[in-house]
Amino acid sequence: MKIRFYIIFLLCFFLSGIQFVYAQKKGAPSTPPDSLKNTPLTVSDSLKKDSVIVGTDRKSVITDSLKNISELKTPIKSRAEDSIVFDIEKKILYMYGSAGMDYEDLKIESDRITVDWTSQLMTAEGTPYPDSSGNIKGKPVFTQGEQNYTARKMSYNFKTKKGKVTEARTSEGEGFLLAEAVKRNPDNSYFGLNGKYTTCNEPEHPHFYIKSKKMKVIPDDKIISGPLNLVIEEFPLPIIVPFGFVPNVKKKTTGIVMPTYGVQGERGIYLQNLGYYIGKSEYFNLLLDGDIYSKGGWRLGAGSQYKYQSRLSGNIAMDYGIIQFNEATDPDFRKTVAWKFNWTHQQTINQNTNLSARVTLDKQFNRNLNFNMNQALANLQTSSVTLSKSRIANTPFSFYLSSELTQNINKNTITMRLPNFTFSMAPQTPFKNVGVKYDGLKFLRQLNFNYSLNATNQVTDVLQDIAFEIIQNPNKRYTYTQENPLDTISKMGYEFFSNGIRHSIPLSTKIQLFKYLNISPSMSYNEYWYTKTIEKSYDTLNRQVMNTTLNGFATARDFNTSVNANTTLYAFYGLKKSKRNFVVRQLFIPSIGYTYRPDFSEKQWGFYKTYTGQDNREFTYSRFEGSIVGGPGSGESQSLNFSLQSNLEAKLLKKESFKPDFPEKEDKYDRIRLLDNLGLSTSYNFAADSFNLAGISLNGRTTLFKNKLNINANATLDPYYFNDSLGRRVNEFAYRVNNTPGRLTNAGISFNTAFQSKNKRKRPVKKSPGFDEAEYADIQRFMAGYVDFNIPWSLSLTYNLTYINSGNLDPVLNNVLNFRSDFNLTEKWKIGLNSGYDFTNNQIAENTSFSLYRDLHCWEMSFNWNPLGRFQSYFLTINVKSSTLQDLKLNKKNLWTNRFRDF
Repeated sequence: MKIRFYIIFLLCFFLSGIQFVYAQKKGAPSTPPDSLKNTPLTVSDSLKKDSVIVGTDRKSVITDSLKNISELKTPIKSRAEDSIVFDIEKKILYMYGSAGMDYEDLKIESDRITVDWTSQLMTAEGTPYPDSSGNIKGKPVFTQGEQNYTARKMSYNFKTKKGKVTEARTSEGEGFLLAEAVKRNPDNSYFGLNGKYTTCNEPEHPHFYIKSKKMKVIPDDKIISGPLNLVIEEFPLPIIVPFGFVPNVKKKTTGIVMPTYGVQGERGIYLQNLGYYIGKSEYFNLLLDGDIYSKGGWRLGAGSQYKYQSRLSGNIAMDYGIIQFNEATDPDFRKTVAWKFNWTHQQTINQNTNLSARVTLDKQFNRNLNFNMNQALANLQTSSVTLSKSRIANTPFSFYLSSELTQNINKNTITMRLPNFTFSMAPQTPFKNVGVKYDGLKFLRQLNFNYSLNATNQVTDVLQDIAFEIIQNPNKRYTYTQENPLDTISKMGYEFFSNGIRHSIPLSTKIQLFKYLNISPSMSYNEYWYTKTIEKSYDTLNRQVMNTTLNGFATARDFNTSVNANTTLYAFYGLKKSKRNFVVRQLFIPSIGYTYRPDFSEKQWGFYKTYTGQDNREFTYSRFEGSIVGGPGSGESQSLNFSLQSNLEAKLLKKESFKPDFPEKEDKYDRIRLLDNLGLSTSYNFAADSFNLAGISLNGRTTLFKNKLNINANATLDPYYFNDSLGRRVNEFAYRVNNTPGRLTNAGISFNTAFQSKNKRKRPVKKSPGFDEAEYADIQRFMAGYVDFNIPWSLSLTYNLTYINSGNLDPVLNNVLNFRSDFNLTEKWKIGLNSGYDFTNNQIAENTSFSLYRDLHCWEMSFNWNPLGRFQSYFLTINVKSSTLQDLKLNKKNLWTNRFRDF
């Protein structure tokens, strides 16, 4: 039923590009036999002078205005590979063999062309007799502008500019238009008889088409058609649409947008995306649309795209709706108001200045009215508006001004940064020309520094209903209750704000010692500016800590310094008696570094204070606790960092290199990567009072069997002893207690491989002039959405084994195998399976899916089924491949969204 519902609109769509330009007049004189092939120019000696036979070389061109015969103002260029015969008495021109004529913007190619200059009628047709296969060669091809048509026979009157085409065929976009006969009028309007439109590329017997007995096309105005219906495999569907009418303009226009319909679980029968489109302006368009459900609920939306030259573009969309599940008398009846606002904008103000925006505001819309699973389950919505200037003229400075908004859908709260300002300076090397002739000052020439300022004003986690009111009325008191009824908040509007400025100046250089040792000293200085601080005290009566906000300007600062050194070492292992000179090379990259940061909680800095709490215990706190720009940290750090990276590869002579005819310039060695990477890292904090040594991290990566199998492994060792009876770590190395290197806290190893058959397409695809590299890259990234029958089968396997040991709980072992496969059942059937098995829980993976695809030439069928877990669903689609008839499809589905109503 859905296919029939669309028939009228689909036909109107394909008719929008029809431009037939043909003609024929009955009673044209018969064509004389082609008896004089490639004969030189000959004039009869008799007084009768009945004809002139013009012999031509191949691909010769004759320009003949024939002004003394016709009234044509524009010359006609004619040509023929066989011969051109002109009957002077009858004033008829005959052209044979790949003949052609050019008149104004009209071009005609055919096996034979006849022009009667008395009536000014041109007739073109193919060979008079079909070949052994029954095909007629040299059929007329008519071209006018960008339109191209083929036919069995065509005629055109140069004087009246009327024409007729028999058995016409032309392409329109992705489709083809066929007609039994087409007539052209002087006003460029066309009449068609028994017209067919299809996207099937079978020229004689298309698998489907939309048929109309009569049609009229008025260029750049409208298309009118008589009764029409859909025909599949020469079987006409029983429903006939009485007429069709659609505007036929190439420029933007205005019209109705047809809806899609179906049935969706507890919402009932629906009509979606019924709307009205306004698109006359070259600068913007407007779409008004909506949805309606039989069991209650509706949506209204408005969207617009705008563009001005290449400097400004964007789109804006708003949606508002009521979501209703079940009947009002049902116990699980639910009704929710939802809305959504989207705005994207991109503007180039000048060469270095840009304005961009990506704003999304949502209230229960994605959760209830969006059928995209990822968007429906998203907990956060992020929006931003940014003004950036990459370089201020004649300076090394740039700035970045933005406002950001993040919605927490679950908590119904908003976090806003209004504004966020960043000012930065490009790296500077003030001493780059100092002591150029002295290598000893090279480190000074490489000394560089930069500067950045970040100013932020933020409102954090406030209820969506009052967030914007707080900005407008910061001097008003707001009282509300969060998720916990006992957690009641009462604050002045300005108390929700957190702001500050952070300045950063990093400084670094490079030093090379003994040609092999690279040393990189660096230092970083940060300064913080605050508009308020806090003061803590203990309320002995209520037994709680009280925070007092002190408004006023305050500053703090911190710094750290570090030095890192690394080098590269090589080790070679060879087989002395190896005929192929087998050598193994191992690469080592050791790195060591030292980082120092003072304890800024000491009293001498003045950044931390103390208060006396319960049991007269003294507690230390930062005056800038909770600040959005951070602040100086507590605790001294003197950390020594160490890492070691290594890889292993082998080199040996090729077997072919022993042959006497082996080219001298060609590389004689094969190189094999045995171990891509093996790494170890840890650190030791000299200033810590306990547990100075950090965990030891190990990682490794390699490939086997000519890159067919990829292996990745990682592990972390805790070097300290864990006392099971106490349930905690002890500040004592494990090797001293139980002679072990430490406790394995986590580990993992993964294997992945992929196999596929050889590509049937042996030759690489040639890139056309309009080849889109970006689109091709997108296809390669999302190959799951494309069906490729050139690869008969493919299989990919991934195995993951992970181990987690927190010490307090029993170790957790995860053991999962995932696979994805597809294969051609026949040349037209492809089956796919995506699944896995959890060996730890002995269950099949929840994301198991099964797909089935059938190539129906100009149609296709796809079936996707998720049989397990909370995302159980199926989707069956039969549709025309061409995007021109994208609405000509049949869907049967049961989506997971039908079962998820309360989020």
